[in-house]
Amino acid sequence: MRRKAVFIAVALSLTMCTVSHEEPTLRWLPSGLLDCRDAVTECAVHRLQLKEDEVPILYGLVRLHDDYFLAQEERFPHANDVWFGGCVDGGDQTALVTFCEGCRHALSKYFADGGRLNEGD
Repeated sequence: MRRKAVFIAVALSLTMCTVSHEEPTLRWLPSGLLDCRDAVTECAVHRLQLKEDEVPILYGLVRLHDDYFLAQEERFPHANDVWFGGCVDGGDQTALVTFCEGCRHALSKYFADGGRLNEGD
């Protein structure tokens, strides 16, 4: 079950960097910056407009804790404080993402309350 959850998380992180069906706005990005902005403009949990940010890309196999998946889905689906780049280093160092300020606050609270990210925590 955990392998399946990790696989789903990695697959989602890789598929979220796709082109939307809307007409894209062309924008030159610096070398080493991956564009992972979402077509969604408002957080369904906090009802706040999403903003753009540049975050680090974390490469490698990340074994996320099951509790983190549940909390992310319910409380901070658009925190996007780091981008999971998958197992193979793609060369990009940072990702351009959309995020919700309410989700980032909820993520901070999750960790302050003892929430775990990795299975080994």
